[in-house]
Amino acid sequence: MASSTPRGFLVVDTPKPASAAGQARIRANDVITKIDDTESASIKNFSLFIQDYEVGDVLNITLARLGHEVKVQATLLPAP
Repeated sequence: MASSTPRGFLVVDTPKPASAAGQARIRANDVITKIDDTESASIKNFSLFIQDYEVGDVLNITLARLGHEVKVQATLLPAP
């Protein structure tokens, strides 16, 4: 029996509007499943993955939202 829970990591809080995630319209309860076609099973994997990117780079993010696959782009911003 297939699981209906997507693999990835859950966005727990609503991202701040000025953040890269907020500007990409990522929402609380979204599950990030892929970044640039690489599966992202945990926030640790995500943190390691983005170390190879620089401010201004664009990430193609696939997420699960309310049972649907959604694709967004996020431009990396300088750390606050």
